[in-house]
Amino acid sequence: MKDNQLHIRFYADSLGLPRGEEILNDQRYISLLCNHWKEKTNSELFLLDRARGNHKIREILKWLNEDIRYFGNKAEFIILQVGIVDCAPRPIPNYLRNIISRLPRVLRSFAINFLHNNRARIQNFGIKYYYTSTEDFKELYSQFVESASKCAKKVFLVNIAPTNKKTENKSPGLSESIVKYNDIIKEIVGNHKGENVYYVDIYSEIKKHNNIDKYITIEDGHHITIEGHELYAKEILKLDQEADFENI
Repeated sequence: MKDNQLHIRFYADSLGLPRGEEILNDQRYISLLCNHWKEKTNSELFLLDRARGNHKIREILKWLNEDIRYFGNKAEFIILQVGIVDCAPRPIPNYLRNIISRLPRVLRSFAINFLHNNRARIQNFGIKYYYTSTEDFKELYSQFVESASKCAKKVFLVNIAPTNKKTENKSPGLSESIVKYNDIIKEIVGNHKGENVYYVDIYSEIKKHNNIDKYITIEDGHHITIEGHELYAKEILKLDQEADFENI
């Protein structure tokens, strides 16, 4: 890695990705951050962009460990934004999803349509499954923070954004689950002894504005709008600047 390079590693689920014509690549919050840091430092940027759709903390931790192995253990910034895939309640467990995916097309379509049309009813009965349990999420997230904090000068941990009423009605219990997993992230940050780990409380910031639809896509209740990307970048830069002042 060159001495004058600003090394940034970005780990995120689909919220960090472009979305066709809705969110262009240069409108993503990682792009806004990179533009700011490049202008501020007058340095060449090296970005490891690990944003992937449907990514869970387990997969992202694997990416981090591989990146440390291949790209080294020195970076300026590491950003982690994950959790909605892990915490969203599902009407059936993973092994049944795998079985359904291997069914003949007609049976597979019937099963998928049934689950889609009855998801809320099933979950209201208390039948809920999660890709990542709270115990596993805490363990895996803690491992990420431990490794990242030894590698980067500053680690920004973005919590899970709130959802809207439309999505909560389709997936009962999602809002409660988001709060529960955010509490885990906050606890991990609070227990971490290093001074280079920062908790980006995007959940509270969006709720404070009392206008979720401005920042969260109405249709699916978890992807973020252009204003959402701008807010994410703003909140990370706010903490970055606070950290700079602390070191003066």
